[in-house]
Amino acid sequence: MALVYAVASLLKAAAPAVNLVVPCLALVSSVHLASIAAGLWGFPEGAKNLDLTIASLLLLELSVLAVFTWQRKRRKNFPHRAVRSSSLVVLGSMLASSVAVAAVASLGLAASSAGELAVPHSEHGIHHSGDIDPGIIQKMKQAEHHH
Repeated sequence: MALVYAVASLLKAAAPAVNLVVPCLALVSSVHLASIAAGLWGFPEGAKNLDLTIASLLLLELSVLAVFTWQRKRRKNFPHRAVRSSSLVVLGSMLASSVAVAAVASLGLAASSAGELAVPHSEHGIHHSGDIDPGIIQKMKQAEHHH
């Protein structure tokens, strides 16, 4: 749904149905926050953990909510002012946003099972001749990961 909404926003050059999206996003963020809190408190019993993937997703959702809130406040303060950003401002904003998304997504990916099974960066480009860590192979078998 987020991808469809993003494409619709790009096609329209504005965020459609903000009055519907903000409450839905707030509800989803609340569920993710409750999930993180349950993991930190050890619910179910003895299963205490912090799911970084959900925490990364929550950070992205809260960022989108902050942008919508900021735009709504800006429209209230300047109702008759149609401000167009310069190309340089738009390009800079896109760069900053992509860096922020990459930082959050990297944390989420590293916390997932794909991140656990990934080859360490220091070993990229090294040709292994049978000296692959048996622990990684066992983890891949347990995760049903196939190449």
